[in-house]
Amino acid sequence: MEKLSAALTAFDLVITDHHMPDWSGLDLVTWLRHVPFAGRILVFTSDTSPDLNEAYQSLHVDRILHKPAPLAVLRQVVAELAL
Repeated sequence: MEKLSAALTAFDLVITDHHMPDWSGLDLVTWLRHVPFAGRILVFTSDTSPDLNEAYQSLHVDRILHKPAPLAVLRQVVAELAL
């Protein structure tokens, strides 16, 4: 967060997990949207609940990738988001 805050426009893509020690992915994405972060956001999650998906969609997350995801899929998604 310090790096993001210091140079928000230096990042085109943030990749985050939903389950993290101090903040959830929802907390991070909410903060990013509040700042506002203009880049794209990719969320990894093992939680497939419709409520969680809806929460991320309401925050305009660019992509939700459900675990486990093969490396080839991650590369493809990152390439798509880089366009």
